Amino acid sequence: MLGDAEHAVETSSCNDLDDYDCGKHVHGYVKTLLKCCNQESNTRMAAGCYHMDSKSNGNEVTFFPGHLDKPFVHTVWFVPLGSTAFFTVISVPPHWDCVQDPNSLERFDEWKSVLSDGDCRRVNEFLHDFDIQSRKHMRHDSLVRLIYLNICGSVLSFPANRCFHATITPKKRIGFPRDMFIFHPLDGIST
Repeated sequence: MLGDAEHAVETSSCNDLDDYDCGKHVHGYVKTLLKCCNQESNTRMAAGCYHMDSKSNGNEVTFFPGHLDKPFVHTVWFVPLGSTAFFTVISVPPHWDCVQDPNSLERFDEWKSVLSDGDCRRVNEFLHDFDIQSRKHMRHDSLVRLIYLNICGSVLSFPANRCFHATITPKKRIGFPRDMFIFHPLDGIST
């Protein structure tokens, strides 16, 4: 576990993905992505955590607040599960020359265009606050906000200790919470 204000736990207190058929499939899938992206195949996933929204907040837009991960978590992989899509909002310095995924932004704009006035206002306020908090926590005056659509089968990887990030989950039917694995492939290097 690497949650905010939590300490890492002994591996004996953790579940091993290889002990579960579905865990083996997810692990195998993520490893194929490493090879596709020309990342080193010996990258180790030292920690993973399963996150699920409360089933009770299904009929409203939900926000997971912005934050930076712990300093030693140089990379994170968001692996969505189930049928509930969500958006990840990330701030990056302009000199990184990151390009916004046009499909993700189009889907976000389409979703926002059908929101009620109240929900649209809440999303805009969240994004405005996100931008302010990003500048404060990343200590940059100018940042670029990127928005990524996360759906089952996709994997989003970014430097979570350097990029302020948050998620927005559209309204969903009760019983279909946002759920995902969050993997931290750690190699012992702190950045």
